[in-house]
Amino acid sequence: MNAAVELHDSQVVTVNSIAGVVTVRLGAYVHRSNGRPGVDPGSGWAQPVDLVFSAGVIEECPDELPFALDDGSISGGARFDGFIPLPTSIGVAVCFAARGICGERLVVRGLGIVAAAAAEGVFVESFPGVKNAEPGDAADGGGG
Repeated sequence: MNAAVELHDSQVVTVNSIAGVVTVRLGAYVHRSNGRPGVDPGSGWAQPVDLVFSAGVIEECPDELPFALDDGSISGGARFDGFIPLPTSIGVAVCFAARGICGERLVVRGLGIVAAAAAEGVFVESFPGVKNAEPGDAADGGGG
């Protein structure tokens, strides 16, 4: 089973920096599918997900948390737009940039990132899949 966080339907719950490690906790909407999450038929789950940045630096962060996300991406050692595969581990410099639905911005840089579920998910809904999807769509890293 493949899984990916859809940033658009997720929220940033907390952002913490301790001893050079930045952890962004998402109240995530996670797509699960036997194919491409967010594209092929599967299911949607509510699940806490941690993005952990080694040698992390918070460049921008809203004053008030939590906030609902409109979009976001990871760039650097890999590129993911709108979706983050679960689990993900990138061991080189990365930047996570996210935009809230009210214009909030969160930018975190690090010398690596691990994205992983922080707890079990709760089933939300079945996902029928996207008609006319292109091979580079969603969580395979080729989108946009």
